[in-house]
Amino acid sequence: MATVPDVIAAFRSDVTNGTLPQVSWIIPPDLGWSEHPPAAMGKGEWFVEQLLNALAANPAVANSTVFILTYDENGAFQDHIPRPQPPVGTVGEVASGGLGGLGIRVPMIIVSPWTRGGRVCSQVFDHTSIIRFLETWTGVQETNISAWRRQTCGDLTSAFNFSSPDTSNPNLPVIPFTDCDSFFSPTVPAVQLMPLQESGVKPACPLPYQPDASCSTDCGSNRLFVTLTNAGTAAVHFAVYANADRAGGPWQYDVPPGGTVSDAFGLPNDVHGHYDFTCYGPNGFQRRFAGSLAADCSQLEITTLIDPVAGITVGLVNASTNPVNFTITDNLNSGTALLFALSSAGVTNNTFPVLTNNQGWYDLTVTADADTNFLRHLAGHIENGAFSITEAPAIVGDPLLVPTNPPPVIPPVVISIYDVVRQLIAQNSLATAGTNFLALTVGAYGGSCALIYPGWASNFVVQSSATLNPPLWTPLNAPMTVVSNCNVILLPATNPGAFFQLSQ
Repeated sequence: MATVPDVIAAFRSDVTNGTLPQVSWIIPPDLGWSEHPPAAMGKGEWFVEQLLNALAANPAVANSTVFILTYDENGAFQDHIPRPQPPVGTVGEVASGGLGGLGIRVPMIIVSPWTRGGRVCSQVFDHTSIIRFLETWTGVQETNISAWRRQTCGDLTSAFNFSSPDTSNPNLPVIPFTDCDSFFSPTVPAVQLMPLQESGVKPACPLPYQPDASCSTDCGSNRLFVTLTNAGTAAVHFAVYANADRAGGPWQYDVPPGGTVSDAFGLPNDVHGHYDFTCYGPNGFQRRFAGSLAADCSQLEITTLIDPVAGITVGLVNASTNPVNFTITDNLNSGTALLFALSSAGVTNNTFPVLTNNQGWYDLTVTADADTNFLRHLAGHIENGAFSITEAPAIVGDPLLVPTNPPPVIPPVVISIYDVVRQLIAQNSLATAGTNFLALTVGAYGGSCALIYPGWASNFVVQSSATLNPPLWTPLNAPMTVVSNCNVILLPATNPGAFFQLSQ
């Protein structure tokens, strides 16, 4: 069996002598060099560095080579993005009698003269995308990739800028060789800190997507209709979630280029006509439709028009017999709020030049005074074929809806940190709160406890109480960290506050 030095030496020899095969697959010869849990990362870093240094030593070969670094799983970190799944019965997407589809997201780094600059490509890819990249280059077709997967995933070519290669040789940091005595030899810090997301932005590759979604209401059938559209050149996979008032889901849809897909969602009789759904798509796309059929059915609505030059135009429709004030809040521009007073049967529109102002990013919230439940949240990125930036300002979370005639009130969620910690099995795992419903959850994180709640509930205050008899709630004086789309507060396990709740 080959050893790590053998693999490195063979690769270096092929690069030096110009005998590198057209396609090479390099897999670490044992677990300890792969960064696969529970192996340490140091040896894997060193292994990759040796390969890159060997490649860079021969510029003639390096300048005509694509080096792809990827992994077969996510390192045991939980993913917060719903994975695309095909319709039941899709040919080629059934494994071991179960439904196929994509798996959890894994890292991929492409090193080549055509991918320099730290650019980020947010198109949906999977492991077969590497094979399809080889198809595009060699002309040899792989017959075991399903039509659904070819439709849903790209072939990696969108990550390349073939018109402007950069063949300069960068100075890479030196990776010291680290050999742990065992997988678990590093000492766990007594005080652990929540990792922070890297600040700033990166260049972003143009994507073949142009998604949009709209809704309409049907009072007679007590249903909400959602229409998904795609003006891009590649299929878009959407997922619709019910935030409240409706069980089931998520519902997933594939919309081909230039296509449209519609679906209807019936509302239970006991929710008093309330509806609340969010549609998600690639690259931060989001549409939230919330309101009350009793107040806004076929009366209040918006329309959207996405133009790769002008921006996004939001149309406002008041089909009622009374005046209505609409408010559009531009969440990416200091929360600028625009008020539109519409008379009976009035319509108007406003265009937001987001390609000029925000490099294509938009995040708008629409409300109406005639129905305090009415909310339309629009977020995403408009593609115009040009390079852009990764999302600079964070897409805001959906604001909490406070109905005027709500269903029965659910009491605040109260958690005893001691009771939960004693029941946790994975003492070093971090639980992730759901992002579409209001919940305060707790997880053990090293020697600390993490209180986790959705990012859209940032206007809520976490309160603590040492007793529930009587309950004496006080605001929790602890720093909050934003992780992904959740708010996280880390506390020592011996914190004197035994109970916690969210409160406005």
